[in-house]
Amino acid sequence: YLRSLNVPLILFLDDAIERVPFLRRGEVIHYVRSPQEFKDWLQANGTPDVISFDCDLGEGLTGENGGISCAQWSVEHGFLPERVIVHSWNSGDATRVGIIMQEAGCPIVTIRPFSPKTPHMWLD
Repeated sequence: YLRSLNVPLILFLDDAIERVPFLRRGEVIHYVRSPQEFKDWLQANGTPDVISFDCDLGEGLTGENGGISCAQWSVEHGFLPERVIVHSWNSGDATRVGIIMQEAGCPIVTIRPFSPKTPHMWLD
C-alpha cells in the first residue's frame, strides 16, 4: 500500500530505540532490534528503499553476530535496497558492512555515525 503512495520505506536496525531518527514528512521507518527481527521483517515485507545498519546490537550481537551478519544475510537472500546507511560508531564493522553492501550492488552506501544532536538525514 505504501509503495503505491510513493512513500519511502526505511528499515532501521539498532538495539536502542532512542536512536530511531526523527521522521520527515512522507517517510515510514520500521524499527528492528536484532538479526532475527531484521530477517523476519525482510521476509515478510520485501526490500525497503533504505536500510540503516547499526553494527553492535547488544550483548553477544557484535561483529559477525551483529550488523555484519545482517548485511551478509541481506545480500545472500537478495534484499538489496537503493540506499544503505551505516550509522554505527564501530568504524571497523561499519566499513565492512558498507563494503558488503556496495560489492553486492547497492548504488548508494553512506557511512555516517548517528549523532543524537541532529536528526538523521536520510536522503541527502
